[in-house]
Amino acid sequence: MNDQLENRLSMLEKVKTYLTHHLSEFSTVPPVAAAYAELNLVLADILTSAGISQADVTGYTVQKANKRTELKNAILKVSSGFVAWATLGGQLQEAEKANATPAALDKLRDNDIYTYAQYLHTTATPHLADLGNYGVLPADITALNNTAQQFLELILEPRQRIGERSAEHKNMLRLMDKAMLLLTNKLDVLMPIFRTTHPTLYDAYLYARSIDDTGTPTPPHYEAQVPANTLQPVATLPYKGSRTFKLSNMGPTNLILSLSTTPDSIQGTYETIAPDGVITRTTSNLNPDINATHLLVQNTEPEMGSYKIWVKE
Repeated sequence: MNDQLENRLSMLEKVKTYLTHHLSEFSTVPPVAAAYAELNLVLADILTSAGISQADVTGYTVQKANKRTELKNAILKVSSGFVAWATLGGQLQEAEKANATPAALDKLRDNDIYTYAQYLHTTATPHLADLGNYGVLPADITALNNTAQQFLELILEPRQRIGERSAEHKNMLRLMDKAMLLLTNKLDVLMPIFRTTHPTLYDAYLYARSIDDTGTPTPPHYEAQVPANTLQPVATLPYKGSRTFKLSNMGPTNLILSLSTTPDSIQGTYETIAPDGVITRTTSNLNPDINATHLLVQNTEPEMGSYKIWVKE
């Protein structure tokens, strides 16, 4: 949850706690108890939605990376044998199409490497009897297909979870609006009844009703969207070990924060921030290397992400 939502939820919890402790004192006005019960139900739903909307999918990211490496090796095993057989047999066009290199595979997007594995499996299978002399056995063809299918599942599962999380986040916002309307249209209307008869009770409600905030928010130093599956340079800053970075994840995807010596690779102790999450880290926490001057944000998921970053010198 971002700071604004956290502050609003904190206020709702304060009101609930206040009413819980003083419900008997409001017993002369029964609609207060009814509004309190309704607030309890909405708050329970908000907390449930918040838990789902912030579910961590980083485990899938790690599994997918490991399975992609396994698929890459399976492709290279079949590809090298097939290319040798096709080249020596004069089928140069087929050899060229199936000639996978580690560098070329690394550049492929997840869907593309899966599609290539399927192409190679379909192309090589009819020639299985001939490929044994070139180091490609039936088990290798089976492993290629099985690994590709397992990789596909790891591509799709996080996307489904991200979709569920995004939908639940929107539901949480709707519930938050519902709770705010409950306060505005019911409790705020009922509490003035006690303004003259129980002024202390009334004033305490107003205190609980106030939203905690630290004043006017400082504008972020950096704010941007991060396209799907993109490593984005944020800034290049001279190294200062005590500098503090605060990142607020404003989108529906996990984001990775890194401080690196180059603008095109994640290094150091990188941090993963869930949707609506906020973290604060010093330069030395992220990377003690004095050459680490590149602040990077990475989105490894198939949806657009966004962030705000504050820098404190």
